[in-house]
Amino acid sequence: MEYTKAWRRSLLTTAAGVSLLAATAPALAHINPEPRSVEAGSTTAIAFRVGHGCGESPTTSIALRIPEGVVGVSPRLLPGWEVETVEGPITPYESDGATITEGVTEVIWTGGPLPIGVFELFTIRATVPDTPGETLYFPVVQRCEVGENAWIEIPEEGQDGEDLESPAPALNIVAAASQGADGGPGGVVADVASEDDNDDGDTIGWVALGVSAIAAVLAVGSLAVGLRRR
Repeated sequence: MEYTKAWRRSLLTTAAGVSLLAATAPALAHINPEPRSVEAGSTTAIAFRVGHGCGESPTTSIALRIPEGVVGVSPRLLPGWEVETVEGPITPYESDGATITEGVTEVIWTGGPLPIGVFELFTIRATVPDTPGETLYFPVVQRCEVGENAWIEIPEEGQDGEDLESPAPALNIVAAASQGADGGPGGVVADVASEDDNDDGDTIGWVALGVSAIAAVLAVGSLAVGLRRR
């Protein structure tokens, strides 16, 4: 079949665009917390972004393991999803004069399905340990209509987490930026940015990626046209 010049240009630019998006896909495939860092000893909301399925299969379940030291966990209920918690022994801590020895060790959202091409934020509210400099890992098992992904790998000492194929979401604990009323570290910080704000940031990020892809596609197309004119 003989293609017109316009069709040949379209096929060339489309192929370039697919190659560019394929190159960026691995960076977008992980499950990451939002925010990436929280103040030591703070109580805050932590969202886990899921923006992909298992290959082409939609997500139907997210099981989140709570690391040691994270306490007072309460999950957010999402429309179209059921949520349940699993409780078990935890490192004892004091709360309102009582010693707490059991708490949430796992949160499971089931429902959806979450189709390919959109994202959801699976959110918990919790208190993190007062350990500046520590990194907490939240292993996640993502189940889909077909297949599953186990985001459970934790880097060994000296290993870069970016080198792992299926890294567990990592949350950095940083020193408190301000002092609380009692002179100690601020015990409670504001929730993670509102969902609307998150959506704005997400939109900007995806638009930037799209603009970069389009720019690359146009550049390849222009080069192809220039070569043909010669």
